[in-house]
Amino acid sequence: MNLEKLKEPSFMAAGASCVLLLGLLLRGDSSSEDIADLKGQIANLESKWDDLSLAIVGAETDTADGTTNQALRMADFNEAVELTDGYLTEHDFASAFDMVLVASRISPSEPRLFDLVVRFVDEAKDSGEEAMVFAEDLLARGESLVHFQSPKDVQQCRQRLMEMRDEFWSPAPEVVSHSPFHSVQVLLSVSENSSIPLAVRSMAAEQARTTLNGTLLDSFSSSDGNSEELATGKFTELESRVELAEAKCVEELFLEAKSKGDNWLEVAASLGEKSNDIPPDKVPGHSKQLAKAVTQGINLLQEIMPYSKSEVPGAVAFSRTIEKRIKALQRQKDWLYNQQVLRLIREVESEESWTSEDKIRQLAEVSEELLSPYVLGRHQELWSTIFEDLENEEKKVWAVKLRILRGDE
Repeated sequence: MNLEKLKEPSFMAAGASCVLLLGLLLRGDSSSEDIADLKGQIANLESKWDDLSLAIVGAETDTADGTTNQALRMADFNEAVELTDGYLTEHDFASAFDMVLVASRISPSEPRLFDLVVRFVDEAKDSGEEAMVFAEDLLARGESLVHFQSPKDVQQCRQRLMEMRDEFWSPAPEVVSHSPFHSVQVLLSVSENSSIPLAVRSMAAEQARTTLNGTLLDSFSSSDGNSEELATGKFTELESRVELAEAKCVEELFLEAKSKGDNWLEVAASLGEKSNDIPPDKVPGHSKQLAKAVTQGINLLQEIMPYSKSEVPGAVAFSRTIEKRIKALQRQKDWLYNQQVLRLIREVESEESWTSEDKIRQLAEVSEELLSPYVLGRHQELWSTIFEDLENEEKKVWAVKLRILRGDE
């Protein structure tokens, strides 16, 4: 039997006519009016069956361009999936939500639709309140999508849906309540760790002290004014640890400063030895080295001074050693300068080719405040002799100005 014939309107109308005629004959009292009415009903049924047949056949027949309606639906579905992917990439969750619903209307049994819902929920979790609202809606609709899957995929989809729900609505992790002194203990663990650089440990010890005092103040500022940690002596215990950590860091910092000081002392001793027999032409350069060493020693002394005030073992004695060496270098520098001035005085006294103005220029460059009494006396005596030899008052005024300005005309 050709079942395709069942779709033909004539066959359907003939069947309906037979049924109506049979009913009319069974009544036995059919009039001409009844028969006319029956024919009208048959014509009406035939028209309706034609429309129904066209709908059934048209669902599976080719369209004008040769494609089937099923292919068109899949094309729409694929377009909705692609649009959803793009919207999710741009974090446009409102538009992505609309496209997911469009795809679910077109083909709710398509496995890719379920995967799309999973991706939407995963990306919406950390994307703001609006995205969360859309994700909650899709999770609620996910229940119905499970029933549209093929029988072999239902269990797996159900499991994925349950896992998504558990993860999405999982409660926020509980905030661990720490002791008021927890931060102090963390900082102390840093300051007491010898493998951590000393500068970091020192900052941790200093911060631990500040945090501990702040915690104590907060405790007494509270309503009861007495925390459990204070009552059990926890504060006293931590305070002792802080003091030990501070003392250890200070001691190690002093040892670092002392190492630099030892190196400086070696350099200073070497410069002092050279000062005893330095050639005259090397004196200016050597004097600059002495001045630089003195400046470095003063800076080093200032660095060590806090450790001396804190009575760090060895700091006071070491500071005195540095200070003593600084003074020795300064004296050597002053002596070399006085020695050079004496050489200049002798040269001016013995040089016959120089004019009085030339000799005045040489003597005016001397820093008289650095001279010892003897050398200063020699300088003043020579200056007075040459000053009196100047030709006139104008020259003498010029000489006074030159001496005050140290040779800068």
